[in-house]
Amino acid sequence: MGVGLMENAFDKTYKIAFLPGEQIPAEEPKLLLEAKAAMGKIFLEGCDVLVLQKIGKNYSGGGMDTNVVGRSRLPIGIKSERMAIFELSAESHGNATGMGRADVATKKFLSQLSFDATYPNAITDHDSSTYKIPLIVDNEQEAMQTAMAICLNIDYENPRIIILKNSLEIEDILISEALIPEAKTRQELTIVSQPFDLEFDEAGDLKTII
Repeated sequence: MGVGLMENAFDKTYKIAFLPGEQIPAEEPKLLLEAKAAMGKIFLEGCDVLVLQKIGKNYSGGGMDTNVVGRSRLPIGIKSERMAIFELSAESHGNATGMGRADVATKKFLSQLSFDATYPNAITDHDSSTYKIPLIVDNEQEAMQTAMAICLNIDYENPRIIILKNSLEIEDILISEALIPEAKTRQELTIVSQPFDLEFDEAGDLKTII
């Protein structure tokens, strides 16, 4: 007898499947397809800059869910030319696994990571690529500006930017004006506000709340 727990895009169990041993080879692939369809995703083709306000082990074992944010060897998740990350979650206790997928991070993020907590994962993975430190800048505003500056194919007058709280809580996201026309064509998305300017505090960190 096999037991399968199925989770939805809100990280909640929505189905428990019990399969006799002889049915597993035939039924498990069907459950896998169903599970993939229920995963959280960003219903847009791509962006110039993807921003994660936080990464961490409490959001995904890899710090960020590549099924959502892409940046994987597999053709999954949204396509982004550059990625910026702002903070490491307190629940990660310094384990910054996944930071190497980003291009830019803040000094605050750097102060939150622990090499002792992070590097054992790299050794276990036999792969250092997702553990490398991104470009480090002073604050969140500079992180976004730097990520845009190192894009190769970007319209600076109409940048395509997506901001996520993290890779798990994606029911509410911020998108730049350049992405609104595409978002309007997606029945999975609802635009809930008029365009507005992002606000940053005196330290250069984002005040706008998702």
